[in-house]
Amino acid sequence: MLHIASNEAFANASHPLTGDYLAYNHLPAYGRAFLAADLNLDHAHLVKPTITQAAAVCRVSPAYAAAARKVAYSLPHLRTDAEAGRRPLLEAAYGRSATNAMLKLWNACSVDERIRFTRQVGVEAVFGIIELAIGVDDGGVS
Repeated sequence: MLHIASNEAFANASHPLTGDYLAYNHLPAYGRAFLAADLNLDHAHLVKPTITQAAAVCRVSPAYAAAARKVAYSLPHLRTDAEAGRRPLLEAAYGRSATNAMLKLWNACSVDERIRFTRQVGVEAVFGIIELAIGVDDGGVS
């Protein structure tokens, strides 16, 4: 005898939905809405979400999540430093820092471009950084 499960039994069973299926299915909006409801009601569970889906759930950009994935699995020795905030995540993942990027741009600029930059940033701001870099004491004036 063929046993057919009732709708109630099926509704209580949690079935897997892969991230790729959710990303690429061609269901109409109401079908996707029911998938969302099933996930929310624990009638389905998400398996292997795409990096974009995982990033959205965790409220970070997909690029930042991809950098974390690279550090976690390709450069695990850098993960502890990145998680502790001792090393920026993007620098750990790609070996680039904002300082290196700024230096590369500065070196590529002409003198006129550097002058325009200094005027846009503000001469006082530039001199303030120079004073910090060379350790000039401002005499306690804030």
